[in-house]
Amino acid sequence: MGWPWRLPSVFENDGTTMKLLSKISGWLSSLWHFVLGSKPQTIQPPEATSFYHVDVAEDLPEIIADNSIFVIQDGNEPELLAFKCPCGCKENILLNLLGDASPKWHFRVTDNGIINVHPSIWRTVGCKSHFWIIDGNVKWV
Repeated sequence: MGWPWRLPSVFENDGTTMKLLSKISGWLSSLWHFVLGSKPQTIQPPEATSFYHVDVAEDLPEIIADNSIFVIQDGNEPELLAFKCPCGCKENILLNLLGDASPKWHFRVTDNGIINVHPSIWRTVGCKSHFWIIDGNVKWV
């Protein structure tokens, strides 16, 4: 018949082919690291931060603790959220809450003092972290 007109798809069976390919990939990776004399590195996101503590301030504080999120407001209207980047780079993150500026974030604090922020926070400079703050915890994207 010559060259097959249609190559078989690895997704058209019960998953056996994918399992086999996964094992072969792992074996080749182990062989590669054995030949080079190195250990495979596993990249994992930083540990989830413990619950954030929410504070309210009229002005941006000089020092922001690692587990604090400050709601900065002048009067009754919140203007921004301020906190340290959870990746460990220690950069301050300031999120706009004002409706007439863009981009804009929203937040909600439950009766228990647990904060939720949306949409996700994606740093375009520095560490380039991308995460959500859900139920006071960092959820990495």
